[in-house]
Parts: sequence; C-alpha cells; structure tokens
Amino acid sequence: MKRTLIKCLIFAIAAIASRAAFAADAQTNWNWLTFSMNIEKTNLCVGDSIPVSVTVSNVSTQTHMVPWYHGDPCNYGMGHFEIMYDNSSVPCRLSPDSRVKLAHYYLTSLTGGESKTFEGDLVSGYDMTNSGDYTVRAIGWFDEHDTATNHHDVAVTTPKIVISLKSKSGTNSPTR
Repeated sequence: MKRTLIKCLIFAIAAIASRAAFAADAQTNWNWLTFSMNIEKTNLCVGDSIPVSVTVSNVSTQTHMVPWYHGDPCNYGMGHFEIMYDNSSVPCRLSPDSRVKLAHYYLTSLTGGESKTFEGDLVSGYDMTNSGDYTVRAIGWFDEHDTATNHHDVAVTTPKIVISLKSKSGTNSPTR
C-alpha cells in the first residue's frame, strides 16, 4: 500500500513538473483587453524552433482597432518581444532596413468578445544562439481612446516567461 501511494505521488509530481517545465503562459489585463503570450516548450536546445502565440482579446462590448504587423519576424501582431539574455537585450537577426522591406502594417478591428492570435517562432526573428536562460515578454501597443482626435498609445506588457536553452554539443559557446 505504501509503495503504491509513493508511486502515485511521484507520478503526480512528475506530471506537474513536466507541465511547468515545458509550457508557459503569461497574461495581463488592461482597460478593454486581455493580452496573453503562450510558449509551448520552455526547455529546448539551441537552434530548436521556439513557437510562440500572442493573443489580444476584447473583453468590452465595443469594437476597438488594434495594430497588426505582418512579415517582420521581430514585430508580431500588435507589437514586439523583449528578450533578455545575461542582462542584455537580444537583438533581431535582421537589419532595420531589411525588416522594413518585409513588414506590412495595418489596423484591424476587434468586436466585443472577439480575439485575434499571432503565431510565430522566436528563433526566426531573434539571435538566440547561446545556451542558458532567456526571459521573454510580449509588448503590445494599443490606443487608449480609439478615436482620431483623442489618440494615445499605451504599451501593454505580459509578465516574463523564462526559456532555458541547452547546447546540443554540451558547450556554452554560440552555435554560429
């Protein structure tokens, strides 16, 4: 009986730990919206894809306009990511000039209760080539008043998520 109880306890702890180690969600609420980021796997190897999704949900009953970026791997949906490694900002892989050529920007509407999700890959945009811990947060720009005459952008950020990258070769040196 004791063994069975111990095995069940170990299994439950392992299941909880694996969920915490491999998936992370961060969410914040502001004014008329909920802004969230999901990273499916947070323990990876350097060079692995790091899929991320960012969702903005209109929790009001009114329609609101939100910016939408497409094509630039460092600007997503309604903003960008702030990625830190060893107390330094991780740069975009592409130059500002090449990013401008790729980017498309437009406004899209969110009716009351509607959500829009952007899905991307952090590695496609950011220089995450060292093993170690990276912190990631999404930063979105939203119009507080939503009218042409009373325009005021506000930066809304999610809490940070930590991503741990291990070297495939067992060293801590850059992979390129």
